[in-house]
Amino acid sequence: MRGMTEEAPWLFEEDGEPTDEVRSAEQIIAWGGSCTADTLCWLAAGDEPDAWPVVVLGRNGGAPRVFPMGMAEFLHGMLTAEIDPCPIGITDAWGCESPRFVHWRLGRQRSRDRLDPLTGGPRS
Repeated sequence: MRGMTEEAPWLFEEDGEPTDEVRSAEQIIAWGGSCTADTLCWLAAGDEPDAWPVVVLGRNGGAPRVFPMGMAEFLHGMLTAEIDPCPIGITDAWGCESPRFVHWRLGRQRSRDRLDPLTGGPRS
């Protein structure tokens, strides 16, 4: 995340557009990313980190999108499609009826064992 946080201001300065909410790159702290190169960040505005909203820096530049909620609420809203349209560049997990987390190492091992990487069951 350190590297993404270091890159986030560069992304904002190169491709982003200042908004009323995000005025400078120094306000952005990355906490995640998508497989389509979107950067998920906090907008460090104020002294209370629990109140920081989520900012999505899209892979194609443009204005950063601010979501007035914390990280957990953002992820829940994305997975349940309560945030519409999908806030990142891939919709595989958006609106997923039964989202699950599989660590990449477990998924890789299941694939090597010729199993479904998500379920561990036989491949369909």
